Amino acid sequence: MLRSRPVMIGRTRSFVGLAGLCAALGSTVVLARCGDDSSTCDACADVTATPLTVALTPDEIWIHPSDAKPIAVALARSSAGTGDVTVTIETDAGFTADPLTIADGKNDGTLVVHVPPSFTQGKTTLLVDAKTASASAQAPLIVHVAGASGTLDTAFGTNGVVSLDPGGGQDFPRALIALQTGVLVGATHVDAASSMKVLRLAASGAVDGSFATTTTPGDLASLAMLPDGRIFAVGSLVSGKSDFAAVRIAAAGGLDPTYAVDTAITSADDFALAAAIQPGGRLVAAGSAGDASVIALASWTQVPLPVPDAGADADLDAEASTDAASDAVVSDADASPITSHLDPTFGDGGVVTVPSDPATGARSLLVGADGSLFALGFASSDLDAIALHFGATGALDGTFGDAGVARVNGVSGAVAALLEPSGTIAVTTRTSLFHLSSSGAPSATTALPANVAATSIARDPASGALYVGGSSGTQCFVARYTSALVLDATFANAGTLVWSSGDACVVAALGIDDDGKLLALASVTSSSATHAAVARYWP
Repeated sequence: MLRSRPVMIGRTRSFVGLAGLCAALGSTVVLARCGDDSSTCDACADVTATPLTVALTPDEIWIHPSDAKPIAVALARSSAGTGDVTVTIETDAGFTADPLTIADGKNDGTLVVHVPPSFTQGKTTLLVDAKTASASAQAPLIVHVAGASGTLDTAFGTNGVVSLDPGGGQDFPRALIALQTGVLVGATHVDAASSMKVLRLAASGAVDGSFATTTTPGDLASLAMLPDGRIFAVGSLVSGKSDFAAVRIAAAGGLDPTYAVDTAITSADDFALAAAIQPGGRLVAAGSAGDASVIALASWTQVPLPVPDAGADADLDAEASTDAASDAVVSDADASPITSHLDPTFGDGGVVTVPSDPATGARSLLVGADGSLFALGFASSDLDAIALHFGATGALDGTFGDAGVARVNGVSGAVAALLEPSGTIAVTTRTSLFHLSSSGAPSATTALPANVAATSIARDPASGALYVGGSSGTQCFVARYTSALVLDATFANAGTLVWSSGDACVVAALGIDDDGKLLALASVTSSSATHAAVARYWP
């Protein structure tokens, strides 16, 4: 413990605290006890007050060539940092900044940084200098210069593209999930037989070796991710007939041996085409069943099934046991690791079917904040778009559309949809784009460009813009629309992006990464062989 002791200042003897004495002499950090001679105080303090420091907000920016970005500059001064402060940047890359002087007595200002038009996309660090007549300080500013809208991000893969050659057989891409540090890709791999294949790419586009690429029998249709990073892969498994199928993959890859389902909805072919996760972690799949005669949903869980006592009170005991199981297990994350099974609390023993016109099914499944489900797809042999709203336990919502079903005739079937924060559903068919209100009322449709067949949709959470992907003839196609469904002419070539790869190219899925960049998963066919490719574009 530091103590004060008598020291002599001039001819007056006084008790002065050590910290106070050193502070009086201009020191800020006290390391040891001073002696009677005040000159030794400098020896016990090796840090003096910093005359000037500078901080930037933000200290890392994204910007395009020829653009400018304002940076908030905050100063901290001691008595030695008084005077006007001139703020400039140091760089040999051609960046410039508007003149900025922060007057004496002021501690903040705005520095406007300009990117030269000749600077190619990439990353650089600028030094921001703050100087008075007698003091100076520096702070780094990290600058990411983006490419022009709709151009490939050359920091990803090879010049913006990653080609996923299966090395035997063919890969038909099906699903993509944008991650904070990369992208998850799902495909159906066909060699001697079909298998679901899931792999992960790092932010650089390299295959992420820390994730075990996972394959399992079946045809993949959709991926869904739990908050803890575990992944559900959903599709169909053929064994005599086609059934709904799902597996769970660990966050680091590899199959979870406690979870695998193979569910026959009907005695005919059943195809799972979409997946979603309800609050609590329960998986629901949607698709078509009974040779496309009904829209079908199935829900699975690992919550243990109740085992009723035998006897006259068996039904009552079963009900009590079910309630106890529900009370004891709040979510699947808390359940014991047992074999997964249909959820008896959902629909009829875990399954919901809704008959519709011949050739019907759901291609998209969305989950509301309350756990309710929206299934969107096709009817009338893919001539009409159809949407159904179910409660969290699978009951049709009679207030939505017409007794739970909304239908938009003559626009072709819904191929993809997403739920916006407002509760509105953005829907793309093969040829058009429209909104459905939370009650199932459709907006006016926006026609997609001629010769386009859409397959996918994504939303930029920052701007609310919608991206629609698919094909235009034999080329890959993406368009960007405003939240009002107006083609955004600031994107790429007057709102659309078209590129060729192989003999035929189709965008199978879209995603938006944390930097707002567009990820496009494409199916590329060359000489009758098909493989997956992922491209990353500047927004």
